[in-house]
Amino acid sequence: MFLKKKEFTYGGNSVALYELSALQRIEYFDFLVEQSEKNDDIEKVEGVKKTALIIRVNTESNAWLVSRSLAHGESDDVEQIYNDVLSSWNPEALGLAAKEVLVISGMAQVERAENENIQSDAQEESLEK
Repeated sequence: MFLKKKEFTYGGNSVALYELSALQRIEYFDFLVEQSEKNDDIEKVEGVKKTALIIRVNTESNAWLVSRSLAHGESDDVEQIYNDVLSSWNPEALGLAAKEVLVISGMAQVERAENENIQSDAQEESLEK
């Protein structure tokens, strides 16, 4: 397997997150299209209902990403992993892990502060040599 792997720690618990495979990336984009089609009316909704729908879509998308990433290290039953993630992860951990999956999959960039730390570490290393 050629997928990158990174340990994710939250609240004292750690799991191995894997980069999404090429097939999983395609499936992720299909999932996003399905989600957007299912929620086409979200712009017409207002107030609490709109907020609830947006949070639900984000939570489901994050759980999809995390479950597919975890599936590389656990089992082939991705739907069971998806349901386990939805029922046992809190929203903050889910959001952070999903962001990490996107980063290690090359689908999102590292946050600016992290980039600056990495660059300054690299500069220090080159100065030491």
